[in-house]
Amino acid sequence: MPKTKLEELLFTVMMCTAMFAMMISYNQAMAAGTVKAVTFASWLKEAMIMGPAILTLEFFIIAPVAHKIAFWLIRNYTHDRLPVPIVISIATVCCVCPVASAVATLLVRHVTVNFLSAWMAALRMNFPIALVWQLLAAGPLVRLCFRKVLSTANAKN
Repeated sequence: MPKTKLEELLFTVMMCTAMFAMMISYNQAMAAGTVKAVTFASWLKEAMIMGPAILTLEFFIIAPVAHKIAFWLIRNYTHDRLPVPIVISIATVCCVCPVASAVATLLVRHVTVNFLSAWMAALRMNFPIALVWQLLAAGPLVRLCFRKVLSTANAKN
């Protein structure tokens, strides 16, 4: 996986894009009650708010914390070697989902008065979907694409 800071940034951009694209679509469909109500304009508006916020938080704060948690868990609580990417993915979702739900509650939904209850409702709705999406779709696809990009870049050098 990523070995340099540039590779880490590329991987983070790819993963955040895959995750927030799905999660924005999911949240808009849930709010509207149907997928048909999700328009590209409303999706893009939310993506312009959430994308930079989550990418910045993920790269500088959340990823280092999630990696520390993941490797601590691997070192202290696994008898068999669980695949490191799976443990990192789980730790990342556990760290990102509460933060992303809070950011969306404040910046997109503009909830301030009943913030705690709105945030917990968003977290309850988002966490299971984010975890499944990360483990079964986004994670494997982004890792595959990342390896292809790196192998193509290394072949040119």
